Amino acid sequence: MKTFDVKLDHFNASKDNTAMFSMRYILNETFNTDKKGPILFYAGNEGSIEVFYANSGFMLDVLAPALNATVMFGEHRYYGESIPFGNKTIAYNATYLKYLNVEQVF
Repeated sequence: MKTFDVKLDHFNASKDNTAMFSMRYILNETFNTDKKGPILFYAGNEGSIEVFYANSGFMLDVLAPALNATVMFGEHRYYGESIPFGNKTIAYNATYLKYLNVEQVF
C-alpha cells in the first residue's frame, strides 16, 4: 500500500488552493518484468481498496500475466482511508462533501 498527496480541489486555480490529502494506491509490478508492458489502472469503487484488490482475479490472474502488465489500483476519494477531512468527512455536511463528485475523482 502506498500513498500520494493530491489536491482537494482540482478546479480552483487560486494560489491559495493548497489543501491536500493522502490518497492510497496499490502497485503490482510482478508481471511487468521488462518494464515495457502496459499499465492496467483500476479506478477505485465506493469502498476500501484492499477489498477490490483482493477480488480482482481476472485482472491479476489473467490480464496482467498475459500482457506483462503493471497493475495499479487507486482508492476513490472519500472511501477506505482516502478521506480528506478525517472523521469529519462522514458528517454529511456540504462543507466536507462538496469535493465528492465525478469531476474530482482522483
